[in-house]
Amino acid sequence: VRSARQPAGADVVVVRDGQLKQGLLNPDITVLSEFTSLSSNVMSKLHGLLEEGEVLIEYQNEYVKPHPASRIGATANPGDKLEYRHAESPSTATQARFRPVFVTAPDSKAAEHAAIKAQVASNAAMVSSQVIKKIVEFARKTRKDTNEDWPTLSPRNVKNVCIDIADGVQPFYAAKSEIQYLGHQHMKTDDA
Repeated sequence: VRSARQPAGADVVVVRDGQLKQGLLNPDITVLSEFTSLSSNVMSKLHGLLEEGEVLIEYQNEYVKPHPASRIGATANPGDKLEYRHAESPSTATQARFRPVFVTAPDSKAAEHAAIKAQVASNAAMVSSQVIKKIVEFARKTRKDTNEDWPTLSPRNVKNVCIDIADGVQPFYAAKSEIQYLGHQHMKTDDA
């Protein structure tokens, strides 16, 4: 919700609106990824926006009313899955302001492999089916209950690994980089 400062020249600083503010002021769709991981401060601001129809940008001491055609979407994962066990559900009032759409993750190695392969199809020459199978197999091992302190690779993370491979990164290092990134996010850098 804060605005970002961007240097424009030697002694000039131009204040630019942040992505959320731009999304609200224009007829855009703003997607809040990992909704259940948002800080309580952001959740409070969001609740105020949804309840009052405006949000205070404290940095600029400015109330912003959204464009009538702007929309907010949010993604969240169920708290019953091991990799999302620390997520907290938003309040019932906040949940009631969203239309839920449930999408399940592939339940087998073969289904996950097919889904990832389809998503990186344009890069098929650089990411072989065999490499994708190995990455999916490794990712599924990270999701086992015995690895509760380890970062886990979701299908989205597997897709990111494949994109890195397509960009020329060796498979081992692409997977290692994604796991280290996830470990950093969850303060599990030693485990990663």
